[in-house]
Amino acid sequence: MADDAARAASAEFAYCELLLSGVTSLVDISPSWDGWIDLLAKSGLRGFLAPGYASARWRLDNVSSSNTPGTRLAGAMGSLRHWH
Repeated sequence: MADDAARAASAEFAYCELLLSGVTSLVDISPSWDGWIDLLAKSGLRGFLAPGYASARWRLDNVSSSNTPGTRLAGAMGSLRHWH
């Protein structure tokens, strides 16, 4: 897991890129970290913090099937297709 300094550097870069692109509001669904609120407040963006989490990780074995660790998707969801 990334440390808070790395998260702060990444978020600061992303916020700068968003501002340069004309974005004024965002919802940040990053996992929470120390300094997150302060950095967003200093950025000048209108931000809504919505800490996200992942209860599982997705992986793509090939372009016609998808798995979560230990669980194969089947039935109504069918196969997940690879897209760009």
